[in-house]
Amino acid sequence: MLRDRPAFSANSETLKYLTTGLTVSTRKGVYVWVSHQVYRFVTVRLMAVRRSPWMNDRAQLLVRLLAEQGFDISEDVAREDISSQVDLIAERMRIGRQAAKVYVTDEFVAGLAEHIARAVTEQQQMVKPRHLRPVPPAD
Repeated sequence: MLRDRPAFSANSETLKYLTTGLTVSTRKGVYVWVSHQVYRFVTVRLMAVRRSPWMNDRAQLLVRLLAEQGFDISEDVAREDISSQVDLIAERMRIGRQAAKVYVTDEFVAGLAEHIARAVTEQQQMVKPRHLRPVPPAD
């Protein structure tokens, strides 16, 4: 189910809320996957997460895989998504963040990219503009 949220600039509270989900930006807005729900935001500003060679490799892979499927995502957003997944794995398995990185393989990132693309595409198809009609171009 898609839930629209108003445009906002992220402060620390909303940033904490956003970083728990996966984000994909498209022409129609920014979609955030949080707990089996997709939320669409109009404007979002995110802070960059710390950079490491391991994180950069995974983020670049996610950006490339989503670009192949027609989605534009920045490397900072991809880095945030990967970081959120590492945190989620560590929390669920009750292990440290460093140990959880072992489970974020290239295959995991590929599956994550497919999942994001499928979820966003399904939500875009479900959202149909109401009461809109074509307007002829002004000449």
